[in-house]
Amino acid sequence: MLSYIFLSQPCLPQASSDKTINVMFQGKSMIEEKSLNWSLMHLKKYYSSDFFPKVFEYSAIEYDWDNVKKHILSIDLNAYIPNSPIIGLAKKADGNYRIVHDLSPIDALIYTSLVYEVSAKIEEYRIPESEKIACSYRILTDLNGSFFKTEDNGWLNFKEREKELLTSFKDGFILCCDIADYYNQIYIHRIRNVLSEVIFHPSRVPRVKPLI
Repeated sequence: MLSYIFLSQPCLPQASSDKTINVMFQGKSMIEEKSLNWSLMHLKKYYSSDFFPKVFEYSAIEYDWDNVKKHILSIDLNAYIPNSPIIGLAKKADGNYRIVHDLSPIDALIYTSLVYEVSAKIEEYRIPESEKIACSYRILTDLNGSFFKTEDNGWLNFKEREKELLTSFKDGFILCCDIADYYNQIYIHRIRNVLSEVIFHPSRVPRVKPLI
């Protein structure tokens, strides 16, 4: 059974701008309406977090979607400061804890919209699926609110590739590790730099720098 230790509550303004979702455009920054519509569909179907229970706010937001959407679309993201997320400790099977976050519903809609808008560029930048190196889920958004290819299973792809390598390199070695243990050691600025390299293009006016 998954347990949580809550450290903070949402709806408290961030004191520092380095915690904000910052999307830079030349001039005023807006979210595309189609991205926002897709974001609501995604969050209604898949929720905002694997660690936290489903929240009722998305049903309430959907009920008054025209007004909520109008409000979000009017936000200048260059000046916007998100609410503080819920921060918790989720217990792991080995007895350790993982730090988890859950954005407020409005911020989750904004964040998901931004990810949707750059998702295709991120997938293009990754090692090609045919190389069979990155066996994690591949990004392929659909009309039903999914971010990933539904016909592929990353775990099965990994196991098949593992068998191929064992057959090809019978005298080789296998190193197993859980990259989840490295999450808290990742430098945010390195993620920002990679995203900048992925998203920026001379022909594109927007300059996107989401802070995770």
